[in-house]
Parts: sequence; structure tokens; C-alpha cells
Amino acid sequence: IFFFNDTATTEIYTEQIVGSVRCVQETGIRPSGKKAGSILVQMELLAKTEADAAKAGTGRGDPNQNPYLPPPIGRFEFTMNPIKLYTQLIGPKMRSTILKAIIITICSLLFAYIFPSFFGTLLANAF
Repeated sequence: IFFFNDTATTEIYTEQIVGSVRCVQETGIRPSGKKAGSILVQMELLAKTEADAAKAGTGRGDPNQNPYLPPPIGRFEFTMNPIKLYTQLIGPKMRSTILKAIIITICSLLFAYIFPSFFGTLLANAF
């Protein structure tokens, strides 16, 4: 938030500017021009009296208002729980692929161990 002097002749003036900044990837001395993302920026110009009336904390500190900053989502959280760590490290698509591979492996092993016994019993009963 930026301030300007509030005197008797100054109008109460509020302006909001919203825009995005393009980020490019740098390799060495020169920027390559390869897009690395963008940042959404919002700035407000307020009269000092208006800014004093609408206090805001630093970052997400108290008071968290003007604007309200929600807690971050999707960040990595270290834990000793292996299941939670597994779900954080591996995406849903890869998890389903791993689960399918485990199920196919278990079914194949069951077939490999049970089929000879079952087939042998059928052959023994046939003769």
C-alpha cells in the first residue's frame, strides 16, 4: 500500500491497479525469453487517513484484512506418516498406475502359485 500526504486541499482518492508481470527464464547473462510464468500484482493508492483506518498486517500477520490473504494450499508438509508422504510426493495419475501394477503383480503371483496345484488336481482326478 502506498501513501501520499493528506492535507486539507487533497481529495480523498482511492485507486486500484491490477495487472500481471511476465517472468522469463534467464540462462547466463542474457534472458532467453522463454516464459517461466506470470505474477498477478494488485496495488492500491489510498489517502493516509483511509489507510490508517484500514490497518493491514505484514504478510498473513494480524490483522489479516484489506485484502484477506488465505492460508497457502498445496504446499509440501514433512511428516513421518509414509502414506501421507507418498500422496504428497506422487501425483494422482502416477499413484493409480502404481496401484494397477501392484494389483496385476499380486494376481500374477496368485495365478503362478495356485494354477499348478489346481491343474495337477484336475489331471490326477481325470486318470
